[in-house]
Amino acid sequence: MIALITGQNKDKETFVRSLDLYTKSPSINKVILVTWSETFCEFPNHALKDNKCTIIKLPSETYRHNVRYQKKLYEKGVEYIKEKFQNKNPRVLKTRPDVFISQNQLDFISDQNYAIKSSNKNLRISHKIWVPWACVTKPFYIEDIAFCSPLDTMRLLMKDDSDSILGLGQGHAHIRYYFDIARDYNIYQKDYSPYRKLHTAAIDKNNKHIIETLKDYNRCINECFIIKSLPGGIEFNKCRPYISAKPSEGWGKILFENSTFSLRKAYSNKEFNEAHKTLNE
Repeated sequence: MIALITGQNKDKETFVRSLDLYTKSPSINKVILVTWSETFCEFPNHALKDNKCTIIKLPSETYRHNVRYQKKLYEKGVEYIKEKFQNKNPRVLKTRPDVFISQNQLDFISDQNYAIKSSNKNLRISHKIWVPWACVTKPFYIEDIAFCSPLDTMRLLMKDDSDSILGLGQGHAHIRYYFDIARDYNIYQKDYSPYRKLHTAAIDKNNKHIIETLKDYNRCINECFIIKSLPGGIEFNKCRPYISAKPSEGWGKILFENSTFSLRKAYSNKEFNEAHKTLNE
């Protein structure tokens, strides 16, 4: 598995911890950092000696939206891997300098079966994608600080270049990675306004369009995504937020009322399906 780290080095302590683990981990055979020319970063001596690390620095550019910076670094990384690993299809774990992924979580990611079984003839990806969490009610508002799949699928993510996705509101940068997959399941085809507040707004069971959209989303998640965050498996901003958000009274409380949660997240496929079962009761 290749660790593709993209972005600025805003958390040097976490970056050093990550590199120390990734360069020694049996789950990872190559670490590639793609960042901007002004970013300061150092690799461990043993990693440089073993030729396990590569750093790619791009000249600074100016974009109107932050997502453009992310897209530029990500695309450079996956295309570099394609060039260097011709005729191969390695698994690629995309992450960031300010994210730490434990060995247990790395082992889980590495051990998964990424083969897809789907009757969707429009589906353009050929492998499942591991992600830490997914929003239950806003389609494809899925964590993007870390995700993994074989290279052929990773190269098909974040392809849409249009600014219209900004109309989806909160989470649009996350959704952009998976936007073409959403289209393969007939989601986000036209007007985006009905979806803007679905991450927190009460779900109306009588709204047939939204209910059918969420059914399509559920089908996609179960066919194309592996959702799993292990306890202590992922640290972001020096904290461990990846624990179940399900309240003690069950999913109904946050699905059919305006949510007090900033986002309705599921940290496993099981949690996701429990929530959607509540939607269909």
